[in-house]
Amino acid sequence: MSSPLVSLRDNAIFIFPGQGSDPRGGLATLHGTSPQVAQRIEEVLGAIDDALNHIEQRRPIASGLIRQVLLDPDHKGGLPVGVPQMAAFAASVALAEVLELFGVRPRVIIAQSLGEIAAMVCAGALTLADGARAVCALNNAFQDQEGEGTMVLVVGSERETLTLLETVRRPDLVLACVNAPRQCLVSGPNKAIEALMKQAPDGPKILRLDAPYASHHPGQVSVAERFLAQLRALSPGSIRVPLYSCVARRMYHDKDDLPRGLADCVIKPAHLLQALQDIHSDAQTVFVDLGIGGGLSRCVYATLPLAQAYAPLVQDAAELMVLFSELEFRAGADDPLTDRTIRGLVEAIEGAVSNETSMQAAQILAGLDLSHRIGLANLELHRGTYARLRALIKALPANTRLFDEPGLMLALSQALGVGDPSLFIAFAIQYGLCVGTLIEFEQDNPGAIRLRQALESGEKVSAYMITEIGGSNSQIANRTEAVFDPASRSFTLHTPDNGALKFTNVGISDQPKIGVVCARLKMDGRDCGVYPFAFDISDHRGPRPGVRLSSPAEIPLVPFDYGLAGFDHVHLPYCAWLSGTASIDEQGVLHDPLSHPDERLVRTLVAPAHVWAMAATAMCAVARASVGLALSHSLRRSTMARIGADVSLLSYSTQRRALFAALATTYVTTCQVNHEVEGWMQRVRERTTRRTADASALTWAPWSSANRSLALSKALCTWAVEQVISECRLRCGVAGDLTLNRFMEYEGLAHVFNDAGGNNLLIVLDTAKSLSALPLDVPPVFSGSARLLEPEYWLFLFRTREYRLISRLKADVEAAEVRGCDPMQVWNPLLVGARAVGEAHGLRLFLESALQALAVVTQPQVEKMLGDLTTLFVLERIEQHAAWFISEGLLGLEMYRQLEGKITVLCDQLAQHAPQWIAAFGYPKDATQAPIGDDMDSAEALASALHWTTGSRPRGAPQ
Repeated sequence: MSSPLVSLRDNAIFIFPGQGSDPRGGLATLHGTSPQVAQRIEEVLGAIDDALNHIEQRRPIASGLIRQVLLDPDHKGGLPVGVPQMAAFAASVALAEVLELFGVRPRVIIAQSLGEIAAMVCAGALTLADGARAVCALNNAFQDQEGEGTMVLVVGSERETLTLLETVRRPDLVLACVNAPRQCLVSGPNKAIEALMKQAPDGPKILRLDAPYASHHPGQVSVAERFLAQLRALSPGSIRVPLYSCVARRMYHDKDDLPRGLADCVIKPAHLLQALQDIHSDAQTVFVDLGIGGGLSRCVYATLPLAQAYAPLVQDAAELMVLFSELEFRAGADDPLTDRTIRGLVEAIEGAVSNETSMQAAQILAGLDLSHRIGLANLELHRGTYARLRALIKALPANTRLFDEPGLMLALSQALGVGDPSLFIAFAIQYGLCVGTLIEFEQDNPGAIRLRQALESGEKVSAYMITEIGGSNSQIANRTEAVFDPASRSFTLHTPDNGALKFTNVGISDQPKIGVVCARLKMDGRDCGVYPFAFDISDHRGPRPGVRLSSPAEIPLVPFDYGLAGFDHVHLPYCAWLSGTASIDEQGVLHDPLSHPDERLVRTLVAPAHVWAMAATAMCAVARASVGLALSHSLRRSTMARIGADVSLLSYSTQRRALFAALATTYVTTCQVNHEVEGWMQRVRERTTRRTADASALTWAPWSSANRSLALSKALCTWAVEQVISECRLRCGVAGDLTLNRFMEYEGLAHVFNDAGGNNLLIVLDTAKSLSALPLDVPPVFSGSARLLEPEYWLFLFRTREYRLISRLKADVEAAEVRGCDPMQVWNPLLVGARAVGEAHGLRLFLESALQALAVVTQPQVEKMLGDLTTLFVLERIEQHAAWFISEGLLGLEMYRQLEGKITVLCDQLAQHAPQWIAAFGYPKDATQAPIGDDMDSAEALASALHWTTGSRPRGAPQ
């Protein structure tokens, strides 16, 4: 369906056809779309049945027969003359009633021949019962003429048809209808029609119609008079909708003799072509064909090539469901049609964060000053970030503990990612890492509880310290030591050299700040594993004794006070140790249920999973914001190119391909993140964080051992989002590079999370290594037809790619181990392949999440739109890996050649819904604060956002 459904409410023209189409099953599909629609159809058919029981008919139509004919597509046997005519009338009226049910009313009606009766019912001039009486009157009037004549279709212009009739020289043949520039109907007695069929073998193509008599023929005057005589018993009312008669070739007026107009249809020609040319229409007009066969919609396209035409009764069930979902009508509703689609799209992408929770987060942030801070010095920026963090905490509802409301924590993450990326980082550290660690390990430790309360109240801010600056993979080889003194039952925290300095947010050192420091516990010179320690590292006067904090080491894209921290024999009380279930008894003996240091490290690093959930959610939000801004800019931005002056930037195929591919990536990534964070939320709510630890995946980093799927989602989400934002920035030209327009800041946030919360590449490599150690499943099988638009085929491709890559990696590892290679010799040559394994595994997870999310969408229009996005994502990935798929025999060359064309078609389809995508995926300008997102004039918005200095007025300048 190509028509813009929004026009159906305010710019629809209904066209009622005459007879001719086979009515069997004409309403069956429509009837099955919903109980609501079925009820309305049953009401119409029931009313017609009641009317037929009280109408004089020369050949009575049996009760229930019209319903049976229209609702049973397999109705057997021929139909007596009169039944198709009544069925056509009933179908048109029923469809008009269904559209009325959804708030669709025509601004103009065009009626052709028999269709004038249904049109008058729709326009209010006739009641439904009177309309049925009129059809019966027509059947009665024509009964004596049945089989005496017929009609044929001529594929030619009006002039060609008239010339043809002159050639045949049969005065009893007449031009009955002009439907389109090259479609006419000729009417006449059977012998004359036979002469016409024989006379013109080399002329225009002629098709005989299954018409029971010759209509629109001046020889049928007696029929017209009998018809009119019965019509005189009716009492037509006023026409409430402008009604154009193709026979009268003008609009009907209230003073017109409507029964005479109906009778004229028997003897005068109908000129649909002139009607379509006379009625004002534009690109936003939708011509709705109320007939069973859709013939008039084809005439519209033939006459007005740029017009929009729609024939509901030739649509399949899925297309009708899309229509009615889009048009769902409630009495008193005055929202635009697209509102429901937009709401459906928002619901489909919001996942675990409900709209209600998002609104709560917005209310919390409403009182904060999150405005741009352009031109401020770095230290001022950093101090401002902590001031806003404290203000945010103070703005939370009283007694709020965000780990009791993980949905709110994610909603705040989304809003902060879009509105203030620097504040989001501070928020993620404060809650995700530091409060999360304290909650997990505080047990009955009163000192730890006090620190956690100080963070949750905003009294103090925090820094989390795991990474050490001197070496790669430092998280699994921490050299900061906490030495236990059994005599004083305290610890001495020490940084052995500058290579062990912690990289963290300590550049502003005069803040009351708590540090959560991951350090290696030493007892009697023995390594007991890495534990978290929490204590005050600074106050308003600066670092606490023994604590060294550097000036900021700037990451300019997202200003934050990153720096280095060291500890010179800092004395820590026993309560600073966040031991969890571990303890040291009075004899100085460590009791830890985790027996291996690697297991203890994995257990210690439970809190980063909170940041993975928060960061992935925030990054999906900034990706959506970026695509929304870029699409909005492209839709409104006109170009001055010589090939298409003053056309929208989004009209260009390159712009469409780039931005809708970015939109597709954003949507599918959001589906995967939603899936993962829902599991994270459940674990947080139920306090089901595991007390044991599996360190088997720990090779390059500890993150996959902590939570493989969530860590991988964070890693692949970061890469995808960074690419999306970069593409959006590039597609906005110089406007994309302006800090005010946010792309650079958003891209910087994604860039930071390449390493924040764990290095993404190391996560992917650890994922691949752990997958290669698992037993292989059976290879995927696919018994269907390989089609590019078939989801089962997609799953087969991506599962097979994952399976074969894992199989080969596994085989290469085993072969190297058989040769006696050490781990470095085994894995170093395989790292490129290992990365491919991790990414293939993630791609399969992303696709499955998108298909699962799509399966629960209830609105057909939303399902169709998101299905197109998912398809575009998949086709882009198939094209990306096409060489591999072809070499593996999974993708044929002909199918590969189809990819580009199908992607182009998808992008064109998606472009039709650009305003809905912008509204659903984007954020309002007061959230992004980006001038480029201004709905009216981005240039004016940019100028207003800047401070100006103006020189003195030149001499002679006008005042």
